[in-house]
Amino acid sequence: MRWRAALAAVVAGAALTAAVPAAAEASGTYQVTACSPTSSSGAWTQVNTNTAGMTAGNQCGGPADGNNQTGTSGTLYGEDTEGGTFVTSGSKAGWDFTAPAGTVVTGVTYYRNLATEPSDWEAGLFAANGAPIDICESDPDTCSEDANDLATVLTGLDTTGLFFGVYCNSTSPFTCQGGDGIHLALAELYSVSVTLSESSSPSVSGLGGSLWEGGPLWGTGTVNFDASDVSGIDQVALAGSSGQVAFQQEGCNFASTSPCPDLPGGSLSVNTLFLHDGLQTLSLLVTNAAGNATTVVSPTVVIDNDGPPAPTSFAASAISGSTSEVQLTWSNPSDPPAPVSFAQAQVCQGNSCGAPVDLSTSGSGELPVSGPGTYGVRLWLIDIAGRGSASNAATASVTVPPAGTTGNTGPTSKPSLKLTRKLSGRKLTLTATVPKAVTGDVTFTLSAYHGSKRFALTTRKKQPADGSAVVHLTLSSAELKASKIWVKVAAAGAKSATIEFRG
Repeated sequence: MRWRAALAAVVAGAALTAAVPAAAEASGTYQVTACSPTSSSGAWTQVNTNTAGMTAGNQCGGPADGNNQTGTSGTLYGEDTEGGTFVTSGSKAGWDFTAPAGTVVTGVTYYRNLATEPSDWEAGLFAANGAPIDICESDPDTCSEDANDLATVLTGLDTTGLFFGVYCNSTSPFTCQGGDGIHLALAELYSVSVTLSESSSPSVSGLGGSLWEGGPLWGTGTVNFDASDVSGIDQVALAGSSGQVAFQQEGCNFASTSPCPDLPGGSLSVNTLFLHDGLQTLSLLVTNAAGNATTVVSPTVVIDNDGPPAPTSFAASAISGSTSEVQLTWSNPSDPPAPVSFAQAQVCQGNSCGAPVDLSTSGSGELPVSGPGTYGVRLWLIDIAGRGSASNAATASVTVPPAGTTGNTGPTSKPSLKLTRKLSGRKLTLTATVPKAVTGDVTFTLSAYHGSKRFALTTRKKQPADGSAVVHLTLSSAELKASKIWVKVAAAGAKSATIEFRG
């Protein structure tokens, strides 16, 4: 079968339309370049089916527009050998370009020089099926198409590949004669940009990382993924509700038909301070070289940089008859990033503050003080992820009168809880003796410390029965080695009790 079945009309000039079917509308394009000013042939591969009478080569490296270039200097070229050799019809010499699967060539912009003497030679650009796109042929006159400092622009193409060079299209006697001392056919390409159209979008899979796993999360978060595309991955971005929070541009080489890399182990790192605390979803946007994008939405993730907001309705008041404790009341916020686990309160006088004391989440509790006087009190909340700090504290002040002072408007004196413990191996039994006035749940809170740093927190609630409430806990190996275990029992309508011991 001949390389192409028949000639089509020659279309030449600064702006040309190909003699091939019109391209279907595609969603994105990219350009693949080759030759001058670089020395690279890029995605073009050399072809010569008749080396005796034809030649092709790469002498790229001159000006992109071919200015002041002579002969084949600065070009990808194909031509006859000037040896007077007869060349079989269907022979070609020059350069092939193949579009990758999933793309088509829709345009070409290039600087070229074409010439043929009267003969059966053709020189120029052809579609993959052999249809001429931009050629010279001498029928019957000499043809010369110089670059003339103007780019030749071809649009509306729809082909899976290109050939640039010289072609023998003889019908009788089925040969083309090579020039003797002069070229009868030459095609010289100084620089070229091929437009490839791609309608597909990147494939994205293997999603994971801390930002894809629900949280609670703070500090730096990651998204892991696998992404691939016929043209490769040009850029990756991650957006939250307030806009883009991460962007990554990949290194692409547009001398290749698949210019950008695939990302079989892609990853983005995100400073979660750019995201608001609380529940939200994120969008991963993966874009290929043609500008087509795939968007993947994350599962709901909890961002928890700041912990619970400050408690509301916070108040501190003296307890009638007591100079060693004050009563605290507050309300927990309605929608913290993660559920509240316990509260911490701190007593201050002047510029000096005591160590934080753990309280339950019941909304009330007693805080030890050193005696009569005026105190500043601050209280903040810690969630189940251990997030929260004094920066989110509510503050109040309280005056504790001397013992025996009348006229105290604080709460009346409450009966006290009593707390005992029994440790046998890893089994810890906590027993609270509960006054009759207490009818609601009794809350046990256990904190384990290494030095001043707490590393474990356990809370249990128990309904009292027959004047007592009992809980059984199994301590971990780390808790058994703790430098201090602190337990508090609290209930509405009674003074709390605490004990401290080593594991």
